[in-house]
Amino acid sequence: MTVVMQSKMSMEFSPETHALLDHLESSAIGHGLRKRHDVGLLVESAFRDNVPEDFNTLVLHGMSAWKVFQILKKMQPADEAYLTVEAEFASDVNALRDCIYQFSLRVDATVQTHWLDTYMTTTGGALRNLLDLAADLAKI
Repeated sequence: MTVVMQSKMSMEFSPETHALLDHLESSAIGHGLRKRHDVGLLVESAFRDNVPEDFNTLVLHGMSAWKVFQILKKMQPADEAYLTVEAEFASDVNALRDCIYQFSLRVDATVQTHWLDTYMTTTGGALRNLLDLAADLAKI
């Protein structure tokens, strides 16, 4: 018997997705997953639509954005490479947003609205949310 649990936003999580999320949560150093539910929604969307390449691209952009952000945090604006690293960070963030947008086209309107409001606005809060998601994707 397969147990399927329904998420808050009208997409069911399979037992495999729950197992993946639990594994990521338990093996995460420091923090658990910051955006567990959204990671689950992205995983389910990728499985359901059979787009593993798109999911891999999403993960790679998230990982890159998170790693470049960690480097940027340690730098001072006066540092020689600061502008280069800042430009790389902006590029990674935009690529990650593009991936999320592509995934948002595959989900129902409720999830789409949530992702667009959470990650695509031009607010500091949206950038913090995007970095939280990037940190989670870097754990995959």
